[in-house]
Amino acid sequence: MDILVDIAEQAGQLALKYFGQNPEVYTKSDQSPLTLADLEAEGYITEHLKASWPHIPIVSEEADDHEALQSRLVDKAAFFLVDPLDGTKEFLNNRPEFTVNIALIDGGVPVVGVVHAPALETTYYAECGQAALKKTAGGTERIFCSRRNGEGALSVLTSLSHRDEKTEQFLNRINLQETVAIGSSLKFCLLAEGKADLYPRFGPTMEWDVAAGDCVYRNAGHEAVNPSPFVYGKSGFRNGPFLIGAISPTTRVLFDSLADGK
Repeated sequence: MDILVDIAEQAGQLALKYFGQNPEVYTKSDQSPLTLADLEAEGYITEHLKASWPHIPIVSEEADDHEALQSRLVDKAAFFLVDPLDGTKEFLNNRPEFTVNIALIDGGVPVVGVVHAPALETTYYAECGQAALKKTAGGTERIFCSRRNGEGALSVLTSLSHRDEKTEQFLNRINLQETVAIGSSLKFCLLAEGKADLYPRFGPTMEWDVAAGDCVYRNAGHEAVNPSPFVYGKSGFRNGPFLIGAISPTTRVLFDSLADGK
């Protein structure tokens, strides 16, 4: 775990060199932005993961051919999922809510996850069956998710960059206390430390977007591992709509109805 935390934090320092410096932006085939910060962070992470675990495959957001990578994965075997700069839009808009994400997947489950937010000088990390931890300049502390069961007024996380019409409909039809808009995998981390109750997402995400934060959230339970809707190593590494956090039966029915287009 210490090695993965160090790799994420060092990669974050590389990305931080470009923060607020108006770096040149390239456009990927999916029309999402790419900067030298993404590429340098990915290069560092990939090099050091290979040095420490040469036998474990690495699936990274900026890899050239995800189909070829997937073809080399053995069913249910371990592999790394890496997003070297999650929240590139936040990064380019000089907002500090961007992260470096590294997760180790085994049997379709994230068994280790590290989320480092370099501009916030904060790192969240967890190992399957162990505590979820938050590391800042003031020290390291164990974090726990909300004990709420989904009833009553809820604090709901939304994306800064991807808030769509279905999300608006969902928010308008639940008992809403407040919305918390934040970028990147920090949404999972706020769930994990009990600063929000629920995270609905109707639009697509990729496995490397969520795996590290998902691991932190799963292991932030009070008595047991928190349930999660994600399975990793899917074809194309793409996730569908998901709802995670304190979910009441009524909220589940509403979400599923909207996700199904009803």
